[in-house]
Amino acid sequence: KDFRIWVCVSAKKFAWSMET
Repeated sequence: KDFRIWVCVSAKKFAWSMET
């Protein structure tokens, strides 16, 4: 499956949430 996309999105969301 496209788990890599989920990981990328999760990491980006996490970084965004932490940065904000």
